[in-house]
Amino acid sequence: ANIERWVRQFRGTDGGPIVPVREDITVAGMKVALIELKGAYQGMGAAAPRPGQMQFGVIVQAPGRNVFLRLNGPERTVELHRKDFRAMVDGLRADLAAPPAP
Repeated sequence: ANIERWVRQFRGTDGGPIVPVREDITVAGMKVALIELKGAYQGMGAAAPRPGQMQFGVIVQAPGRNVFLRLNGPERTVELHRKDFRAMVDGLRADLAAPPAP
């Protein structure tokens, strides 16, 4: 549901829907969905879409919970951080994503 909502927040240059780039991987035994979106972004409460935006989104199926990570901003800025964002995702550890012990 989150991926669908993220995709609906973006529009192509023609105002139509966009097709996300999706990659499903496993990191530290956890399923991870990576989503890349580009276009005009209109988040919740925004008056109008902002063109030239980009998002890297991640959903991690961690032990006992799902973890959601997003990097949104101008396409050029987000693109500059592609390698760092991917390094962060590749460095995830299940023990850090687990809920705290009672």
